[in-house]
Amino acid sequence: MTALPEAARALVDAPEFAVLATGERHQCVMWVGRDGDELFMVTKDFRRQARDVAADPRVSVVLYARDKPQHYARIEGVARLESEGATALMDRLALAYTGAPHVVADPAQETSRVVLRITPDKVAVYGSPR
Repeated sequence: MTALPEAARALVDAPEFAVLATGERHQCVMWVGRDGDELFMVTKDFRRQARDVAADPRVSVVLYARDKPQHYARIEGVARLESEGATALMDRLALAYTGAPHVVADPAQETSRVVLRITPDKVAVYGSPR
């Protein structure tokens, strides 16, 4: 695992939106958080990004500062799917991005939530945060 430089950690912690690209030429905008140097995202098991990761775990993530988009981080790594803790991590992301807890409209749909855990193996940061 490659350690995240402080500038990349700051972008994740801001929080900034992340663009997830899978090995299947699919990109989507996601909420992202981190546990140490690992990134996590929460999705549902039937969504394309989860299916793509199950088939090919290689991913890349781009995060950029909304107020200075030329300052960004590119993180490449391997993702794994986990079902444990998805609801708690979704709440953590919702609080970070919206300031409010995650609202569950249909509790039955929460059973399909999964965590994408990304272990970075290559990280590059571009531009200055100032």
